[in-house]
Amino acid sequence: MIAIDGKTLRRSHDEAKGKKALHMVSAWAAENRLVLAQVAVEEKSNEITAIPKLLRQLALSGCIVTIDSMGTQVKIAKQIVEDDGDYVLALKGNHGTLAKEVEETFNLAQAEQFTHIQHQCYRTVDKGHGRLEIRKHWIIDDPEYIAY
Repeated sequence: MIAIDGKTLRRSHDEAKGKKALHMVSAWAAENRLVLAQVAVEEKSNEITAIPKLLRQLALSGCIVTIDSMGTQVKIAKQIVEDDGDYVLALKGNHGTLAKEVEETFNLAQAEQFTHIQHQCYRTVDKGHGRLEIRKHWIIDDPEYIAY
């Protein structure tokens, strides 16, 4: 599992020289608790341009790459798959049309109890901080629904 995430480094700015704080995108090996690689985000740019550069530094074969909604881009997903990796990309309302299509697909699949759609379902139960959390996760792995 490789988690990709960007962070702005505290106190890395220099107001006197007009330098903004440094923003880095890192690849974190979750199981090993180790940073595998980092790329600085260029000024007047964002994580979307830095993530592909970071991915090129990694051997993704057999890995699952997770990225927040900023990196949910077709080109990024395609790059991961071409490098023989898998991905979990966050999807929020900032991807309006795609988010709506995914929601409609899952609503229809649930209404039909997933009878005609290849899928997997997982359930986790966690207890802590005075509450019980039950989460259900559905994965559609039907090639007909792959976006690229």
